[in-house]
Amino acid sequence: MKIYKLDQSAVLGVEHMPSEREGEVMLIIRLPEKTENACLLVGDKTYYPYTNKEEPYDKRSHAFYLPRAELVANPKLTLQVTSVAKKTKVFPHEGATATVEAFYDPAAEKTADDFFAETNHGFVPVSTTDTDIADGLVYRRLSCRDKDGAPGEFFLLIADPKKIGFTAGVNGTGLPAPDENGNPLYPIGTVLQMAEQAVSEGLDVLAATNADFFDIYGDFHPAGLCVKNGRVLANADSDRPFFGVLKDGTPVIATLKEHPEYMELLDMAVCGSHVVLRDGAPFRLAFPEPFSGIRAPRTCVGLTPDGRVMVMVADGRIPTYSIGATLVDLALIMRSLGCTEVINLDGGGSSTVFLRRAGEQEFKLQNRPADIDRPNDCLIRPIYNGILLYRKS
Repeated sequence: MKIYKLDQSAVLGVEHMPSEREGEVMLIIRLPEKTENACLLVGDKTYYPYTNKEEPYDKRSHAFYLPRAELVANPKLTLQVTSVAKKTKVFPHEGATATVEAFYDPAAEKTADDFFAETNHGFVPVSTTDTDIADGLVYRRLSCRDKDGAPGEFFLLIADPKKIGFTAGVNGTGLPAPDENGNPLYPIGTVLQMAEQAVSEGLDVLAATNADFFDIYGDFHPAGLCVKNGRVLANADSDRPFFGVLKDGTPVIATLKEHPEYMELLDMAVCGSHVVLRDGAPFRLAFPEPFSGIRAPRTCVGLTPDGRVMVMVADGRIPTYSIGATLVDLALIMRSLGCTEVINLDGGGSSTVFLRRAGEQEFKLQNRPADIDRPNDCLIRPIYNGILLYRKS
């Protein structure tokens, strides 16, 4: 088998964070191409990527846990990977195996909170376009570059909750029904189908995005609490963080453990994975899962001190168009926009945003959803729930 040697441009970046495991470093190597069968040669030892079936694994970024002493003694690293595409810019054919060099710099080792504090780690806007969708709702398109020159495309909905309402989008009633074997199966549908259903029910929906993580390979059960029109549809005992709106119209980002009184007060709620900003400061960013540090499509919701709600989608996994965002990136961008509270929602191939401008009848897709197995096809993935933004009467 021929092993190709790639030039240094095949590595977009190398990031190192101390692991919560004593004496170990989490090393993330970002590549421009989707690859598999990754292994890392450090001295005379071979290491394999960390994976977790509960988390998405971006095949353009490979994460390793390595002993710090091994890295210090052998800072020159060799990553060996296999191409999964028929032909790419750096691989001659599908199944081609290649090596590329990367380097460990002890001085560059930082926590996620350290990355957050460095303004040159995040994205810098290249162009910004604002469009008034309705009174109280602005759509902003952000085109950015990161410190390595990689592109990032972000889609932002800026809403005044006094004029714009929020509800959970679901397919049908959102309640499970028995399948052919009598097992409960939760209904799923695309963000577009949820928005169109709500319009048919009399709601003047202006925009829609995806929301909670869900069991994509099983019964489609959502990961956390879901409340629609004051009715709990799933997981009343969830301790995951959620974005919600109280019956008095107040938007909140919280958990039921912190605020058990919200259960009786919520009009709508959808859950996410992590609160990445709290009181304007980074929150729970320095955890060891590669999920936090890998650039991927993301969806998040932020709150500002003046009462606005910002819903943002970041495209990713298409390196020539948009590289995606880490949780640190989300926190940096949303804080720069004025948010002090931010929650990360489901991302990956689920990240989707639709708009229906004033006077238009049809919803139009704004971003390029990047399903992990079909990154260029704009596949609209069926999901359990979404966030619908509508004009209040």
